[in-house]
Amino acid sequence: MNDLIMPQILLVDDKKANLIALEALLERCGARLFTATSGNEALALMLEHTFALVLLDVQMPDMDGYEVAELMRQNLDTRDIPIIFVTAINKEKTHVFKGYESGAVDYLYKPIEPSILLSKISIFIKMWEKNARLRETVAELEAANQTILTQQEELRQLAIHDHLTGMYQRRWFDEMIEKAVAFSIRNNVPLTLAMLDIDHFKSINDNYGHDVGDTVLVQVAQVLAESIRTSDAVFRYGGEEFAILLPNTDRLSATDVCERIRQNIVERPFRYDGGQLSISLSGGIAELLELEKPTPKNLLICADGRLYRAKLSGRNRICDNGC
Repeated sequence: MNDLIMPQILLVDDKKANLIALEALLERCGARLFTATSGNEALALMLEHTFALVLLDVQMPDMDGYEVAELMRQNLDTRDIPIIFVTAINKEKTHVFKGYESGAVDYLYKPIEPSILLSKISIFIKMWEKNARLRETVAELEAANQTILTQQEELRQLAIHDHLTGMYQRRWFDEMIEKAVAFSIRNNVPLTLAMLDIDHFKSINDNYGHDVGDTVLVQVAQVLAESIRTSDAVFRYGGEEFAILLPNTDRLSATDVCERIRQNIVERPFRYDGGQLSISLSGGIAELLELEKPTPKNLLICADGRLYRAKLSGRNRICDNGC
């Protein structure tokens, strides 16, 4: 049926002759037909397939149609399937009410009038098609919404990451340090900030060009990313300066991490088109809870001051105290 999956109808009757007759009447109704000769067989089929309608005989041995309908209503997967009871019993109100209470949406009385049967089936097929189109529309809207959410997340990632190195950028640093400091103070756990700066970076740009300078920045960022834990965060703070936030890390442990980074930088050949060069970096480290006034600003001032002292002391070193 166009781009829709063909609807499926389940015919349930304990007499195979009745099923054959129903199939013959409905062979051109535009639906795929399934048959079952007992309530248990019908319930098993409903768990395997999605039906647009169930034509359910009332009088069956072991489990009658009312019992099947009640069990259908107790299952989340089958409770919304429309049921038309097919019955040869009398039309007294007590029987009709029992059927509707069991979940029937309509009744057909034997002997079945073909035109009435086909008319009712046509109505339920049309309802199923409308619901199928609605489900497709909902699925398309959900997919479109997911695409929008994905694009928003991609834009957010672009906004918080430095386009060159892939590290977090300065604006995100300002937000993260506020949250990290608040968490550290609230939970009385250590937080350390490391400020790292590539030594003599200006001379690299002057002597080799900005393209080589960019290559160095990218490779340094890679060393930093490879040297930290998943709980740590690296930021390109500005120019050739990087910041690392190390939660749950005291100053001495952070110093060990940064010393390993410094050593890796010194020992690593930084390659570029046409050659390679050696570089070094300097760093300053400050632990939040060691400060007299533990604030984001003071943590940054302390780490930056120690970075400055590392530079004054000859570069290629990490300063975590007085230096």
